[in-house]
Amino acid sequence: MATSSNDMCTVRSRNFKEIPIYVVDYHNDVLPFIYRCIGSKHLSLENNTLIHLDSHPDMGIPKGMPADAVWDKYELFSHLSIENWIIPAAYAGHFSSLVWVKPPWAHQIPQGSYSFFVGRDRASSDIKVTSTLPYFLSEALWASKEDLENAREVTLDVITFGACLSDASEAEVKKAEQVEAEALADVLRRRASEDGGLVLDVDLDFFSTLNPFLSMLPAADLYTRLHAIYDFQLPAADAPEEEIRAFQKRRSSQLDELEEIFRYMHKHRNLDGYPNPESPRIEQVRALARAVGAAYVDDPDVVDWELVHAAGCTCDAQAEAALPHHRTPRAHALRLARCAAAAVLRALPRPPTLLTVARSCEDEYCPLEDVDAIQDELLAALRRHLPPSTLLLDYERDSDEDDVLDHFFRGSSQRAEKVAGQHGPENKREDEGEGEEKEQG
Repeated sequence: MATSSNDMCTVRSRNFKEIPIYVVDYHNDVLPFIYRCIGSKHLSLENNTLIHLDSHPDMGIPKGMPADAVWDKYELFSHLSIENWIIPAAYAGHFSSLVWVKPPWAHQIPQGSYSFFVGRDRASSDIKVTSTLPYFLSEALWASKEDLENAREVTLDVITFGACLSDASEAEVKKAEQVEAEALADVLRRRASEDGGLVLDVDLDFFSTLNPFLSMLPAADLYTRLHAIYDFQLPAADAPEEEIRAFQKRRSSQLDELEEIFRYMHKHRNLDGYPNPESPRIEQVRALARAVGAAYVDDPDVVDWELVHAAGCTCDAQAEAALPHHRTPRAHALRLARCAAAAVLRALPRPPTLLTVARSCEDEYCPLEDVDAIQDELLAALRRHLPPSTLLLDYERDSDEDDVLDHFFRGSSQRAEKVAGQHGPENKREDEGEGEEKEQG
């Protein structure tokens, strides 16, 4: 029987004997491992499903990255950061279904099911999306479908999980958990197509979340002041395309100008000689600099003004859609880890092809004091519900990445785990096999 080229993109030809669990610190560092699994044919080239448990969508797009960068993985990886690694992979076709499972305190995208196109903008050569969700509009990432080349349809499901943390009565909590589990199962079973692979991706800030910008220069009330500088007015939900296009132009101009101002400020430590002194935003930034200087008079060079701009870009016009901040008591975070692992794996029609985990403590989105306990609880819970699995702790090894991954992909998972590090849940399987890869029958 002949096989079409499309079939070649979607049918996985190999299975891992032991499901890999790949743990990193910075979230975008999971993508090279996902690409390695595509290259080894354990994941399909196209039409995979990403199940993303996180307090943040991570669905931005790298500023200034040409869309064609996705065809060179090394160039692509050089552009990525923690908030923008998913959509470029969707544009490359690797993910056609995205499921964002969020905790109750995350509101950047409302719960629901969405469909949109991602493609190469004809005018800028950047990646853009057709979604008019405020999350994308606020970053000036929208374009009409007519403006896109190589457009691919993507489905996005957003679902909230966390009923187990409720303070309601035991009976009410159990009922809420059942409703939540059924909703999760409905989404995952619809999106986990038989054609592509399943990637289960978990950020530990799902369980306890910090907004690191809130503690940035607090004596100057920096984050509050930035909201006034980066303020914008979204178009109405039913606005015609002309209004959306005009808003995108204004918002893009605002962000570009502020980036230039803060870059100049970072280099020169003041705005004397700035090329466009008449800009009304100049005085706003001068006022901010005066407030910071007054609050930190003994250390005027303490400020990283480019990081201040990054903080400003997180200021959202809708307060409820701002970066979440919810320090979860450790016992509650551990309970949520157990509940989430069990609920997701029970809901899936088949085990995931691989799992990726981001600690997110180096960038201060998950509390450093709690991250190890959360990680151990999550990994133990996952492995209770998984077939045999192999743990790869990328974040704590000193050896070259290819040294670890080559051992794993050549079939020596025990060596990979040894090189990657020995830390992990206490009840880790002691009888794990050699992790040899086998061809599908």
